[in-house]
Amino acid sequence: MKKKLIVVASLVIFIPIVLAVCISTPIFINITGGVNWLGFWGSYLGAVLGGFITVIVFWGTIQENKNKDIREEKRNLFDILISDAAHIRELQERLSFTITSDPKHDDLVYELNSKALEIKMRLELAEMKGIYVNTRQPIKLLDDMMSQVGKMQELQMDIKGNRNEVEEQINNLRQALCGMGFIFQIKQFIADNDK
Repeated sequence: MKKKLIVVASLVIFIPIVLAVCISTPIFINITGGVNWLGFWGSYLGAVLGGFITVIVFWGTIQENKNKDIREEKRNLFDILISDAAHIRELQERLSFTITSDPKHDDLVYELNSKALEIKMRLELAEMKGIYVNTRQPIKLLDDMMSQVGKMQELQMDIKGNRNEVEEQINNLRQALCGMGFIFQIKQFIADNDK
């Protein structure tokens, strides 16, 4: 943008000087008929220069609005991610205090998996649109979370056999799942993308 501004300023300064030199030479006055051409060139170059400056200002305004829209969309997505991360943390806490045989346990596991998938899709879409960069780490964490939830759900299906061993495996998965620092990852991700 600065280069274009320098070019425009140079043209504004040098075109009148070049025209003044050309018009004041005796050859130009004899060929063109003098003063009438001076009015024509003044009007013509004034219109061209005015149009050129208008286009540059219009283009700059469009670019600024586009950047403002992207920043606003980023902020909105940041707010959603923060809210979703807090919701995941709440689900993790509730899940850590829920025993496997509690009917709420399955609902919490399902809700946690659904929320993780929703955030992952949001991040992938935002990266495809070019809004975010470096989504690999939060997406990997979400994939790990969904993988552990899937293992937990499989174990719950197999709980009929050796109940104590399966419940211990589920408890280990639940502890690992609830210990994931997803909120920290989202904060770091936002800090990396908030530019």
